[in-house]
Amino acid sequence: MPLSRSRPSPADPVVALGLAAAGCVAGAYYRPPGWHAFDGTGPVLACPTALPLAVRRRLPGATVPASAAAYAVYPGCGHQPSVNVWTPVVGLLSLAGCRPLAVAWAGGVPVAAVTALSGLAGHPHLALVAARAVLVVRDDGGPAAPPPPAPPDFRTRVPGASRDPGPGYRDDRD
Repeated sequence: MPLSRSRPSPADPVVALGLAAAGCVAGAYYRPPGWHAFDGTGPVLACPTALPLAVRRRLPGATVPASAAAYAVYPGCGHQPSVNVWTPVVGLLSLAGCRPLAVAWAGGVPVAAVTALSGLAGHPHLALVAARAVLVVRDDGGPAAPPPPAPPDFRTRVPGASRDPGPGYRDDRD
């Protein structure tokens, strides 16, 4: 994908609305003790996490911080972290797919932060929170790996080798 803005897809608003709806359904039906009820403020806080995904191909650099900031408000207001934690991750995948590695890493910072925030809000062991935040934005390859070797070109001749491959062999190139 080129580094310029890619064309928008009709699927982007569908993905955004789908994730917003999933966040609202999860908030409405899943509420462990100690968390705020998913009342009138729930959808108002849940939907802005997913709606930036509607422009994720046109504005990938803006999608990640907008989605991450909106998500940070959601558990900050006492709502149970839910499927909407994945909306900044989807934005990051879009960003990483069309921008240089340094830009993708910069986009990974707010995603790792809200992933850690989500983890801390649930009060698990700190090692689990750290592992989750790192695994969301980790880089598999590190420095660019060398390309695999090219397959051998059987058309090249080895210097000093006989041009006669033997009886029964037919070579149409000669």
